[in-house]
This record gives sequence, structure tokens and C-alpha cells, in this order.
Amino acid sequence: MFVAAKVHQAALETLAAERAKRETLTESLRVIATQLDFMRLRCNQLERERAILFKHITNLAIPVPEVIASDIATNIAVDRMRQSSTPLDALFSDMGDAEAQRQQIAWDAEGKVVYQGSR
Repeated sequence: MFVAAKVHQAALETLAAERAKRETLTESLRVIATQLDFMRLRCNQLERERAILFKHITNLAIPVPEVIASDIATNIAVDRMRQSSTPLDALFSDMGDAEAQRQQIAWDAEGKVVYQGSR
């Protein structure tokens, strides 16, 4: 099967653009994962310091909560990014019109969400 050179070139340009978007999103995900890991470690450090200070003041040892990394959450985020057409779709999921109608959720004239069942 033969294709016009212009069509082939357009397809190659579209493919290159989509690959660039994918690489950008992948790098953004790496940066966000690094930042979250830093925040997790910092939060754990602060919790341990708080427990030590509390022990010095009250002579009571309290349990220290710990935020742990979850591969499951990372995998879910990556899967949602792969399945979505835009980055915002990966962050938010739409319940759909049928489910909104079932839960009596609508929009008012100003564009605000109205929960009709809670009036």
C-alpha cells in the first residue's frame, strides 16, 4: 500500500510530537516522585524529632507514625497517565452524567456544583 509523502510526513510529525509529550510527562512524573520521596522522609524525620521532644518533656515514649512509600500508588498514577488523553484527566475522574443524576448532583447557572439531595 502506498501513501502520499505528505501524509507519511504528517504522521511522522504527529508521532514525534506524541513521543515528546510522553517523555515530558515521564520526566515530570520522575520529578514529582522525587519531591514526594523527599517530603515523606522529611515528615518521618519531624515525627521522630517530635516523639523525642515529647519523651524529654513527659518521660513517656509515644509511638511514631511513619509515612511509607507505596509502589501501588505509583503504579496507579502511571496507569492513569497512560490511559488519559490530557494530564488533567490523570488527576481527576469524571463520574459521568448518569451517576451525577443518580446522586442528584447538578450545575447552577453560575457554574457551581449543586447537591440537590442535601437542600
